[in-house]
Amino acid sequence: MSSQRYSDTDFRTIFHESPDAYLIMSSTDGKIQECNKAAERMLRASRDQILGLRPDEVSPQTQPNGMTSIEAARGKIQQVMQKGQAVFDWVHRRFDGEDFWVEVQIFTSIIGDDETVILVGWREIGRRKALEREKEHLRQDLLFQANTDSLTGLKNRRALEKFIENYANKDPNREQRFFVYYIDLDNFKGINDAFGHHIGDAFLKSVSTRLKRIANTYDFIARIGGDEFIVLIDDARKHDLKEFVAEYLLTIFEKPVEAEGRDIFLGASIGIAEYPLHGETFAELLRNADAALYKAKNDGRGTYQVFNEILAQDALQPLMIESYLKYAIKRKEFVLYYQPQFTLDSEQLIGIEALVRWSHPEEGSLGPGAFMPIAEKSALIKDIEGWIFREGCHQAKVWNRKGYQFGKLALNASGPSLSHQYVAGHLRSAMHQSACPPDLLEVEISESFESHNLELGLSEVMLIKGAGVCISLDDYGTAYSSLKMLAQMPLNKLKIDRSLIIDIGKDSKADALVTATVALGKLLGFTVITEGVETKQQADFLRQTGCNGVQGFLYGRPVPAEEFENLYFDDTVKRMRIL
Repeated sequence: MSSQRYSDTDFRTIFHESPDAYLIMSSTDGKIQECNKAAERMLRASRDQILGLRPDEVSPQTQPNGMTSIEAARGKIQQVMQKGQAVFDWVHRRFDGEDFWVEVQIFTSIIGDDETVILVGWREIGRRKALEREKEHLRQDLLFQANTDSLTGLKNRRALEKFIENYANKDPNREQRFFVYYIDLDNFKGINDAFGHHIGDAFLKSVSTRLKRIANTYDFIARIGGDEFIVLIDDARKHDLKEFVAEYLLTIFEKPVEAEGRDIFLGASIGIAEYPLHGETFAELLRNADAALYKAKNDGRGTYQVFNEILAQDALQPLMIESYLKYAIKRKEFVLYYQPQFTLDSEQLIGIEALVRWSHPEEGSLGPGAFMPIAEKSALIKDIEGWIFREGCHQAKVWNRKGYQFGKLALNASGPSLSHQYVAGHLRSAMHQSACPPDLLEVEISESFESHNLELGLSEVMLIKGAGVCISLDDYGTAYSSLKMLAQMPLNKLKIDRSLIIDIGKDSKADALVTATVALGKLLGFTVITEGVETKQQADFLRQTGCNGVQGFLYGRPVPAEEFENLYFDDTVKRMRIL
């Protein structure tokens, strides 16, 4: 590349009058031969102090990339001599000792007829670097959040899947070995039912603390579900010790766990699968470890099982649930429970969420988590959600006919139903059959619906909105959703998930996150509801944030329609007795 040519007058004008710092360097020894006033101000030194120095002598000993400044400077000068110019970022040091970032432009220039010099320009970029650091910190924070369980601080399911995937990619010949210990707490549901979710969450944190103490012994520990943990051991020498390790892990759960002043005894069961013998992928290993876990629980809990081919038959349990589900509607085994939503300012009933329960002929009353994920993976979800919409619309119409004021009745729509475009049809049919007006209804869509066919799902949401029914985004804060998508969706209500409020009043970051989320929702014009509110402290904090409404055990548990009517519909809508 040829050098830039300037007349002597032009060069002096550019050099001395430029607001940017400029220096002239020797092409032989790299020493500074001249500098302008801007360079003096930038280095906080006089011209006499600067001349005769090399660039590395007004720099820290090493640059951020680890290279010494003298080595890096030599490389840049060689680049200029070969190519005629170079542009790069550099850390210099002022004469008072302060380091600062500059964008350096170096190029050879010809002044007048034949005088060739190396011209160096500096422009401070400290603000730009600060923004870059801030963006990188934000990226790292988001990456951490995406791979970390927010309640316990352990790695999550996504991180575990990535770990196993990377492991398998590095072992193409399947010569390595590791063991997956799938741990499930025994009767954990009883804690939530008896004491509330806040005690259950405190219990999970205590369990996680115990597991973290052995984190240096084992290779990977994760929480992949409500009360489900994975311990992964990557050491073929422990092959003969896999049962010993399982027994040791069980002892972790034998002692009582203290949760908010309560000593709670709760054991665990473990299923073990081996890579690559029992699977080469995350899905295979987890499925087979789960089959072994199922056998351990059937054997009386508090024990462990290693996967084998006989246990593979037990993995057919979801198929059995699916077969029962096929007849559940005909047998009238489903029932809707209703949970109230209240305003925080006046404590008035503003909404009701309908939640499905299954009266299983053998297992008893089951919540949606026990069967809806299985239904969502089959065509059964269409029939089940169709029943939910019909029953919910009928109940809303009944209460409306009686003159009860309850705001809106919320019905849940799954991600698969949205992407398969079942929901709008269910809604129109149910409203027609029950003569239920759309202004009594609300459809809740989970934040995770974006993980399904987003384009078709959004199209279905628009059809629901077009029918005059309000749209609520449920479980906000549990998925890795796009803020841009949040702004584009035709929402009326934003429901903050209970996981975000667990630590409010205890953790300043949790306080800030909830406050910001409420503010964001309100700025976007949404009614903001927080679910899972179980303590007065949580309610008081949310009231201060300006949150519009709340839902949770503090205000009322899900109950059947008749009980709900007795509790909340008297001559006038009952005010809360709790606060």
